[in-house]
Amino acid sequence: MTHSTRNSVLGFVIGVVISTAGWMFFGVTSFEKETTELPLGIVDQPVVIGSAQVDLNADRIADFITYSKPAPISSSSLMILSINGTSVNVPGYNPVGFFGIVDLFTPDNTYEIAVSDMGPSGDPTTVFYAYDGTTIKTLGTVEGLYQQMVIDGKGTLITTVRAHILDTWFYRDTYKLDQDKFVHVPKDFYERIEPTYPVTMLKDLTLTSGTSAPFILKKGEVVSLIGCDDIHLCGVETEKGTIGFFFVEEFNQIRGTGESADAYFDGLSNAD
Repeated sequence: MTHSTRNSVLGFVIGVVISTAGWMFFGVTSFEKETTELPLGIVDQPVVIGSAQVDLNADRIADFITYSKPAPISSSSLMILSINGTSVNVPGYNPVGFFGIVDLFTPDNTYEIAVSDMGPSGDPTTVFYAYDGTTIKTLGTVEGLYQQMVIDGKGTLITTVRAHILDTWFYRDTYKLDQDKFVHVPKDFYERIEPTYPVTMLKDLTLTSGTSAPFILKKGEVVSLIGCDDIHLCGVETEKGTIGFFFVEEFNQIRGTGESADAYFDGLSNAD
């Protein structure tokens, strides 16, 4: 992706990194000494964290973008994204401190802005914005950091998300632009990409199989959890390559047993 950019940060030194993944980010590497020493509540203008000039809407005129913290300076997680004087509040819990320029749909010659947040407990999200020359439009919020997403330039992105059932694990998920909004593209089954280490059976568990009769995982057997539909169904693969399935209710209660998955699998990830 080629951009004609000029970094401009009144009193700020901006870091710019261009990636082969189709994005660049703008953030602070250092800034005026006077700004850092101002007591809380003294400054009456937003404190700029990063800025850049990029032609966002293909009108051949550079748009001035700033990412700032509202005044008076406080511990609030609220941030402000401004383009040519038009501003929107950026929601979040723990801002990463920079924004990115991404190319979601290459044929239209426009670029979008991505702002990531680390979330309340390490569950990052990214908000995407578009600019049409007058209005800043929110395209949607997607789980994950934009630097780690695969953006194909055709309106589709693939991100890594945290699953909602069984234990703490992650899978790749897909979103597609549809009429200036990101729409989730669901799958029947999500492959577990991390953690992928084996678990050990603490007691026998009967699994169903789509192609053969149910079979039993024996206590002490070492197996791999291969993924879930992230609703109820989860898959297991034995060391011999046999695949079976079990169902969970709520978060990790194995259907028909009255017990949680922790009572059956030793080695589940329970990170918060």
